Amino acid sequence: MISFRRPILGFAVCAGLLLCGSVRADAAGGKRVLIVRDESPDMPGGRVLVDQLENTLRKSSAAPIEFFIETLDTRRFTGDQYERRLADLLVEKYAGMPLDLVIAYSEPAFKFVTRARDTVFPRVPVLFGLLDQRFVGPGMMPQRSSVVYVQLDAIGTARLAMQTYPRMRRLLVVGGSSRMAAHHSRGPATARDESPRRVRRRFVSR
Repeated sequence: MISFRRPILGFAVCAGLLLCGSVRADAAGGKRVLIVRDESPDMPGGRVLVDQLENTLRKSSAAPIEFFIETLDTRRFTGDQYERRLADLLVEKYAGMPLDLVIAYSEPAFKFVTRARDTVFPRVPVLFGLLDQRFVGPGMMPQRSSVVYVQLDAIGTARLAMQTYPRMRRLLVVGGSSRMAAHHSRGPATARDESPRRVRRRFVSR
């Protein structure tokens, strides 16, 4: 378990350390890294994170790195059958491409990789990131895996917004549908306003 004040940079640094320590028999021509994420590839936040990971890893590795990105998109596609078919597809795709490192970020990616680890990613080091520690129970971490936790101060963000904009009268909180997103989004919606004025709060979940 590792904690950073700048979680994205810390996540990328840990990935670089794991990749440097990964040795594969046929790695003379370079290294291969698979990034597993949940959200749609057109989400700007995800693109920023992937760019940071790729840039940091390329700077820290003397060997060329080939990146692969898989998107789960569990907001639109769910169910055990979908997950099994996706795992079978990944087995077929990477059967002839031994991986040096698997990076998975977000709670859905964590769940998928831990369940499919023995079938899809056996013996490959895995780095999980941007997870709230409360959602990773005892015994859930597989072997040869590391995690970088992130702490999101949603209530503090809401209070800072109220202080920055003293004339604020309404606060709209937009959250996702996952358990982690709902938990963090409801924090600002229920945060106690310490100023004498009243701020109306509304919580919207996708």
